[in-house]
Amino acid sequence: MNDCIAAGHEQTLETAKEILLAGGNAFDAAIAAYLSMFVTEPFMASSGGAGFAMIYHDKKTRFYDFFCQTPAAKKHFGNLDFKPITVDFGTEQEVFHIGLASAAVPGTIAGIFKLHQDLGSMPFSELIVIPSKLAKEGVILNNFQAHDLKLLAPIINASQEGKKIFYKEGQLKLKGDLIRQPKMVDFLDFLAQEGHDGFYKGEIAASIEKDSIDQGGFLRRLDFENYKVNVSKTLNIPFQNKTLNLSPLSSLGGMLMAIVLSRISKYSLAETLVYTNAFLQDHTKLIQSFKNETGIDPGFTLSNVSTKGTSHFNIKDKKGNAIALTTSIGEGSAYYIPNTDMQLNNMLGESFLLPEGFHNWKTNTRLKSMMSPTMILDLDKELIFAGGSGGASRIPFALAQVVINLFQKGMSLKEAIQAPRMHYQENILNLEAENLLQNLTFDRPKKVWNETSMYFGGVHAIYNSGKAWEVAGDERRDGVGEIFG
Repeated sequence: MNDCIAAGHEQTLETAKEILLAGGNAFDAAIAAYLSMFVTEPFMASSGGAGFAMIYHDKKTRFYDFFCQTPAAKKHFGNLDFKPITVDFGTEQEVFHIGLASAAVPGTIAGIFKLHQDLGSMPFSELIVIPSKLAKEGVILNNFQAHDLKLLAPIINASQEGKKIFYKEGQLKLKGDLIRQPKMVDFLDFLAQEGHDGFYKGEIAASIEKDSIDQGGFLRRLDFENYKVNVSKTLNIPFQNKTLNLSPLSSLGGMLMAIVLSRISKYSLAETLVYTNAFLQDHTKLIQSFKNETGIDPGFTLSNVSTKGTSHFNIKDKKGNAIALTTSIGEGSAYYIPNTDMQLNNMLGESFLLPEGFHNWKTNTRLKSMMSPTMILDLDKELIFAGGSGGASRIPFALAQVVINLFQKGMSLKEAIQAPRMHYQENILNLEAENLLQNLTFDRPKKVWNETSMYFGGVHAIYNSGKAWEVAGDERRDGVGEIFG
């Protein structure tokens, strides 16, 4: 049996590969790869971020929720550190808010240590060696990361720490330039010595609390001390003599994928996307629809949904262990955690999360996300697919289209991922190719992109066709994949 990796950056993949070749399991490789993402994909991953992971072990799946939690109170002193910035995406502009008051409690480090405690086989001190080397020596900006840096320049410009890392001779760094994060080296050594409590109950939490009080934020040390990783069963749905293992709360993407895939045999993809997005606007109807379509009561109500700056990787080892992990920092808050070279998230600074207005979030509550790490098992409970994506609200729809391409259209994994996609949002059907609507009368406004775009997500996946394992990274986001061993 081979090792398989699909990821959003070549150095993220190389880190995981080196750990597997050194005898580590998929979960060891995931921890080292995740830590490396702090340098290789710094606008998607950070110690100040959060995420979800689905794991496959002993023919069972489990879901690790280490997403962001809102602060326990809305106390602050003086003016809030909460500033609007405009990000120009070329075709449109979007306003986000940054600053300490935009930050929710991060879950990344708690998630890493929980995975290590439950499933790791190598000492944590060994897992930081490669990430530390990358932080010290630097990682070359590839095309996608350089593009993301350019988009997020207004956030980088809002802090001196950001400029030190991402500027060179007074200019924003470009493709081919090195990104170094020297403070991260000492931070990783600190984690190896102090563990989870060093971050959540020690000087990191204390430093963030002090700055929040002094500068106008909500986070307090108690928020960090009370943070917990939630481990639960996956949301399992029958699908073509297989079992879809989907993300449960606090991911909403799994539920949306289930609705799309349950309706696709009755309606066209375009009609299904319109239906699902229309129901997304009415949370009560969406939940009722989910019950009707699947016979499963999700047992929760919908509220805040996130995120934008997102990446994903999958790792399977020779013993059959596997993990699909998705992570995000939103866009980043422009507040850098002291002595780490890493930003806190800005999950409380995105207007679409806050329908009742900024700072009207419910206290001490796990935020919801569209991030949707996904696995598919066959009748013998053997893993045949693991995947996930970036792309905010497009994530579950991008993944569902890849699943449809694989299991209904019989495409190879690479074909399924690179095939043109469609997405319905704000009463417009976005298409990567006009012929997606061939032989279909569709009376809604549409926009044809005529090229693949990161707007439609970035699905990275591994897949067993029954003949052999396949891996693929989405070219929309410079994804990579490798099989070895």
